[in-house]
Amino acid sequence: SKGVLATRLQDVAEHLDVAYTALYHYFPGRDRLAEEVLLWRLEKRHQLLTEVSGESALVKLLSFFKRELTEDRDYQVRFPPFSALPEENRHALIAKRNVLLAELTSLIDEGVSEGSVRTCHSLTVANAVLGIIERFVYFDDAVSARMRQMAVKRVVSEMTTILEEGILRDRSFVPRPSYIIEQGKELLSYDPSMDPELERLESILRVATRRFNIEGAAASIPKIAEELGVSKTVIYRYVLDKQELLFQCYLRGVSVVEISHRIASDTGRDPLDEILIHRHGLYRYHDSEVGPFTFISARGFLHPSQQRVVALRNRAVRRMSEVRMQRGINAGQIRSDIDAEVVQPMFGQILYTLPTWYSDDYPLTIEEVCSQTGNVLFQGLKR
Repeated sequence: SKGVLATRLQDVAEHLDVAYTALYHYFPGRDRLAEEVLLWRLEKRHQLLTEVSGESALVKLLSFFKRELTEDRDYQVRFPPFSALPEENRHALIAKRNVLLAELTSLIDEGVSEGSVRTCHSLTVANAVLGIIERFVYFDDAVSARMRQMAVKRVVSEMTTILEEGILRDRSFVPRPSYIIEQGKELLSYDPSMDPELERLESILRVATRRFNIEGAAASIPKIAEELGVSKTVIYRYVLDKQELLFQCYLRGVSVVEISHRIASDTGRDPLDEILIHRHGLYRYHDSEVGPFTFISARGFLHPSQQRVVALRNRAVRRMSEVRMQRGINAGQIRSDIDAEVVQPMFGQILYTLPTWYSDDYPLTIEEVCSQTGNVLFQGLKR
């Protein structure tokens, strides 16, 4: 209910009705407890994947997907970005998830070989599948609540479309946007001569965003100041505390998405072109000097009032994307059986996990991820 990064041993002890010092008999600290819980969930998922059966790899994949979605939610836990965990806990979790990822990839490749799953980049699809499953664990996310209210068979049907029909056999066909934002062009850019204070604040948020993505809510203002080459008192001129700094980083990320939406609306030839322009701009932005977006799962560190603001802004952005996708469906550019309410969160999940993909050596460049997104999740898209 609070998220792994925000939960304390005292919170766990309170639910157990014991002194929190009693937990130290089993775990040296909160981070170790978090690691054990996450490893336990990964092991459960691994067991489920090895137990599924069916006449084809596609049936096995859908069985795994359906059982994961219908498991008792009380025994699920949402994963923080692994990069936000302490290094000593991180490696074991990444290794365990990569084993699961390899098995899922192997099952997808098996489906491709037998013809039940269309030719695709199986690692991209495997990440998408795990991302969707992990998305369902969120208890305080409006979209997750909405998705959980749907019949599970509706979501499984959507996954069938992606695996069976949504992945193009013709790998040479790559939907490309008509307008490409140039590398290095900042969507959030300010003229220092007009407002030097705003430019300095942007520099602070750029560095802070990067540190929050590496360390999660554990990132400290002194370290951020050190990277900027300034005193921490300079940062406190702009924000009251670390919560406020993280909040501003989130708002900055949402603003990037909103600006990308406007560029797509102003330059796109049709709904499909707008979608591709918007996605290309966001993926490219991860590699720009402005820095990547702040991981959404660090939101639990924020004050409740700040969380509400972020959730409302995100919801509005998501709704714009759903409307645009629906226009593409109505125009006959996107498959009529694609459900915008289901597919749109998949894109968001991929965007927020793109900086690491839970691996230090993810094999795709951003350009390739854009192409695979078009191939794997959009098509759906009619030529």
